[in-house]
Amino acid sequence: MSRIPRKHQVKRPAPDTLQRAEGLAKDWYGGGMSSNPNTPPALTSTAAILFETVFDSLFDAVMITSTNSESGGPKVVYVNKSFERITGWSFAEIKDQGPYALQGPETDSAVTARLKADLEAGRPFSGSTVNYRRDGSPFPMEWSISFFSLSDDDNYYITIQRDTTEFGRGPKPDAPAA
Repeated sequence: MSRIPRKHQVKRPAPDTLQRAEGLAKDWYGGGMSSNPNTPPALTSTAAILFETVFDSLFDAVMITSTNSESGGPKVVYVNKSFERITGWSFAEIKDQGPYALQGPETDSAVTARLKADLEAGRPFSGSTVNYRRDGSPFPMEWSISFFSLSDDDNYYITIQRDTTEFGRGPKPDAPAA
């Protein structure tokens, strides 16, 4: 059996990553990352840890929301560590606020109107605008949103957000997704 060189090994996830992955698995699937009752529990725990580890390794912010708007808007069910770093919002704080907490006076209403229209029409969305951190400071960002369905009544939006401040790019004229 060959060993993977240390420089290529991924370190074991931090305890908070394991707790967040387990919580996500319980919330979404009643304790496992698969809706298939034949999936072994060890595999579902491994999938949850892998999912969380991959998302927490990204430079871009990831937010997953439910599509259920019965409670006045989409409910945040997951954010990665980059989301927390970029926006200043922890998962515990943003889950009660929702994604609209990121918008403010400089957020382009034409872009958010197109976002709403695209999602209602079942189309993916991409665009750029100004969002706001928890402390109220604005930052230019690009983002894309895709629909993900587990069943007819278990649907989510996966949002990838990139803070473009460090790239010297501000919001650019927005064009509809192709």
